[in-house]
Amino acid sequence: MLTPKSLLEYRSRLQSLLQKFEKARDSVSRDLTDSPNHPEESDAPDPSSTNSSDQRDHQPDQQVAVGSLLVEVHLADKIDAALQRLQNGQFGLCAQCGKAIDTNRLEIIPYARCCVDCERLEVPSI
Repeated sequence: MLTPKSLLEYRSRLQSLLQKFEKARDSVSRDLTDSPNHPEESDAPDPSSTNSSDQRDHQPDQQVAVGSLLVEVHLADKIDAALQRLQNGQFGLCAQCGKAIDTNRLEIIPYARCCVDCERLEVPSI
């Protein structure tokens, strides 16, 4: 059972996580913007004058940065949703079955929206 005190602690943890992910997202966005292959940057080298092997060397870095950015945005969205559930009194309740999510699960994944049993049903096994 979640107490008012534990709900405040979860809110604080979620807000802290959200700030962390927003900073990471901003950092990755800046890295992408500062990339030498970013066309909108006026001080970026002209791609026509850049060696094509240099451009290929930057592509894997950009792909990793874009992937990282997508993960950060996805996690930030999950944290926002958890904060909304806190706001509307649904935090800690499984979105599928309505049962309480085990507090051990919430300690590990404070933005969890489902209990372990329902999560297993949602995520196909490999």
